[in-house]
Amino acid sequence: MKRKAILFFMLLAAIMFLSAERAPTSGADTDKGNWIQGVLFRFEKMRDDAAARIRTNEETIRRTNDLIRQAQNLHKPDVEAIARRALAMALEAKKKNEWQLQKAQAGIPRVRNLLAKTRGQEAKIQAVVSHISGRAFCYKKDTDEWIDLNSDSGVYLEPGDEIRTASGQVELRMLEGEGTITVGPFTRFKVRKPSLGSELIDLYEGTIRPQVKKLSKSLDDKYGFTVKTPTAICGIRGTQFLVNVDSEKTTEVVVLDGTVEVSDSGGKKTILVKAGYMLKVIKGQNLPKPSPVDLNRITRWWETE
Repeated sequence: MKRKAILFFMLLAAIMFLSAERAPTSGADTDKGNWIQGVLFRFEKMRDDAAARIRTNEETIRRTNDLIRQAQNLHKPDVEAIARRALAMALEAKKKNEWQLQKAQAGIPRVRNLLAKTRGQEAKIQAVVSHISGRAFCYKKDTDEWIDLNSDSGVYLEPGDEIRTASGQVELRMLEGEGTITVGPFTRFKVRKPSLGSELIDLYEGTIRPQVKKLSKSLDDKYGFTVKTPTAICGIRGTQFLVNVDSEKTTEVVVLDGTVEVSDSGGKKTILVKAGYMLKVIKGQNLPKPSPVDLNRITRWWETE
């Protein structure tokens, strides 16, 4: 009986050893693949949703054109005017949805290439490049070289990597797919190693639009995001805002949705900036009070090529 027990435990130990030896990837690799796969699923959903909305837009445009013709035949100028306003709105909505569809269609092969490219690697991925228009470049710290983003369809960012745009724009997916950064023209920033559960980037010059989904309290704590400029530190959770650094190192923050915590570069004073307000931080000066801004007059450059 004792001999059988010993043989059983030896067999069990051998099975556990072989299982460990044949494990295909580490836990980090599995997590990395899962969140890149999640980004791919989001792009596929964006593509399908945009295509469905475009079909709805086209049906609305067809019906509105019919209504305009009927109003003209019945000599109803007031009805025609209303129908033409509705037509203009439908055309604008279709244009935005076509833009979303184009981004999704461009992002899907990029993320698929990235998924294949990183399989089995130990890369510490902070962000993936999901869309590009115009000229943009990425500095890879590990190889000490600049990559033309238009020539490589599977680029990801690790701590220490930089993005520099010329006339173009770049869209990045971060925070395991829960956050997006749209990088405007003539912008340069660096991705830093995460600190205290928060993603961190240094914005040296130019304009970016970070957007993080509003999640539950526990997930908001997990998916924190901080933008550091030469004169300010911006901390966000579940919001959307613009931050610009000009040639004088002045930082301008415009909050489009949610709330942003803005501190001076030394972190001595913090001000909450709510949606519909802006804050300009000038080098060597104290933080001013936020001032209201008309969001309808903001140029939404990230919605166009």
